[in-house]
Amino acid sequence: MKIGFISDAHGHIGAFVAGLRLLEAQLCDEVFFLGDAIGYIPSPDVVRMVRKLGIRAVLGNHEAMALLPEPPRNDEVYQLERCRKLLSDSDMMEISCWPTHRFLSVKGRDVRLMHGSPTDLTYGYVYPESDLDQLPGVAGSVTVMGNTHRPFWRSNSRGALFLNVGSCGLPRDCGGLGSVATLDVVNQTVHILRFDITKTARQALAKCAPVHHSVIALFDRPQTTKLVGEICVL
Repeated sequence: MKIGFISDAHGHIGAFVAGLRLLEAQLCDEVFFLGDAIGYIPSPDVVRMVRKLGIRAVLGNHEAMALLPEPPRNDEVYQLERCRKLLSDSDMMEISCWPTHRFLSVKGRDVRLMHGSPTDLTYGYVYPESDLDQLPGVAGSVTVMGNTHRPFWRSNSRGALFLNVGSCGLPRDCGGLGSVATLDVVNQTVHILRFDITKTARQALAKCAPVHHSVIALFDRPQTTKLVGEICVL
């Protein structure tokens, strides 16, 4: 069984659609969204597409913050108050129903999906350099995450696989390349797929202006470490 994952769109609908198209070409049996449909680029479009396509999702930290009665600190960057004004009641109901995690059992293997980390399901961060032995996970299990906007996959010393799918809409390791991932659960093989989002980023930033300068700058971030994933042409 091949499962596709997409995460951290942050209102960037063009990148989200491109990522879904790439996963469709991989013949995935199902695609999951790992949260953060909103934030940074104020738009309701990704939430509405998740609902329209019936994609199973988990709650991201930006959805969690948007559901709070008051806007968060640094909202001039997050733009969640603007997002809330753009989201309809049914949109807000949609994200309020997203669970903090999902548990799958596929061919005898345990697969747990979350936005953050096993120790903080919504707000946690697991980076490429994080000590995976500090996280729960036994041989044959798979933990799939987002939130850091930096893709990787590694196993800990106990043989548990950890996959961070990165960000389709706002990557932080290389600003012009979004990412999605596939997992063959039986064979525990992972593919991280990268795709050019420079054109759709320009469109999203123009449509949803104003966007904070620090967010705009992320799209120009050069590759500073070895690129994770295979670059695909859409």
